[in-house]
Amino acid sequence: MNESRRMSRRVTREAEGGTPRGARNLLAAASVVVLVAGLKAASSIIVPLLIALFISALSLPLVGLLRQRGLSPGLAVFATMAVDIACLFALVLVVSNSFNELVRERAKYEARIREFRAGVERQVSHTRAWLEDHGIATEDWFGDRFGDPEDVEPSLSPADAPRQRAAALPASPRRRGTATAEQGGEAVAASDAPWLTLFDIGALVDAANRTLRGVANLLTNALLVLLITTFVLLEATTFPKKLRRAFGNSLAEERFGRIMFDLRRYLSVKTAISMATGMILGIWVAILGLDFAPLWGLLAFALNYIPNLGSIIAAIPPVLLALVQQGFGLALLVAAGYLVVNVVIGNFIEPHVMGRRLGLSTLVVFLSLVFWGWVWGPVGMLLSVPLTMVVKILLENSRDFRWIAVMMDGHERRQPSPPRGESRAEA
Repeated sequence: MNESRRMSRRVTREAEGGTPRGARNLLAAASVVVLVAGLKAASSIIVPLLIALFISALSLPLVGLLRQRGLSPGLAVFATMAVDIACLFALVLVVSNSFNELVRERAKYEARIREFRAGVERQVSHTRAWLEDHGIATEDWFGDRFGDPEDVEPSLSPADAPRQRAAALPASPRRRGTATAEQGGEAVAASDAPWLTLFDIGALVDAANRTLRGVANLLTNALLVLLITTFVLLEATTFPKKLRRAFGNSLAEERFGRIMFDLRRYLSVKTAISMATGMILGIWVAILGLDFAPLWGLLAFALNYIPNLGSIIAAIPPVLLALVQQGFGLALLVAAGYLVVNVVIGNFIEPHVMGRRLGLSTLVVFLSLVFWGWVWGPVGMLLSVPLTMVVKILLENSRDFRWIAVMMDGHERRQPSPPRGESRAEA
């Protein structure tokens, strides 16, 4: 009897309060789907805005420091924007100089790649001979994966190699283990191993050109990004007061201040750690004599913002270059340096400095990387953790969805307290 009365009172309260909680949750889920679809469709507009907000969050501490030194808000923002533009120009200069040097030294790297390929295929030939001497058949397996080592002619010059290979193709007998194409009854042999085409300097230059074109397309929005950044920095100091005037209390200002404090804390710590990572790795590869050392340090700095996968992606190009430049010894040293730096900084220093401020589980970090990368591409991957932090903080200040923030937390701690202004009964 008492149980039925409690149930009837609960139904009555939900009816008096308006929409039932289940319907509100369903409506919220549908709204999220529509919102995500809209964000993905409007990526060409939102991505520059996100970049501007990211730069603004990094620049706000400098604006505050300059204002404490007595500069007016406008002059402090102007000086900060000058520093931002100088840093951006320096980064573009390092990248462009590295790619220009790669294009100028293309012939040298092509020769090194040919020597590397010839050495690998000679080693494959010796391995095949040793295995066959011991009664192990390797014809099909090695032929499908590495091609026939007898087809390799490392002595050909860059100018003569394509001509001689093209002239030899129609008369070449079908060798064992090579791919063929039957046209007009003639077999055309492909002598190159498929995996060795990864070391094609022409393909690398083409990929670099495509990357530069993508960067150029991004820089077409540079003026828009700079304008948005300037206005955000000008409005940042007065926005909390506008919130207080708009809502009549300091609750909105408190929530906004908490979001901005967490973001600034995360970005400042992450930027300092990324700079340390980039400098250490840049100095390491420079000591080893690897070409384009400033570029690899810059790449390690930028990709360190991407959790989990960024450090792995940053290590691939310098390791491949070391493999071509001086062989496996240098490649192992470069890989060992990246491994040690990322393990020490990523597993010990960064968690100690971040502490519980980040407050996201490893699974949530990885899923946010995949999700925001799908929505906004590389920029979404770069900003995946800050964006997820904003979502988590907003959920912590929601009465109905506070439990989601608890599930996203990376540490076992007490449930976040209800936002100020809500009673314990309402929670």
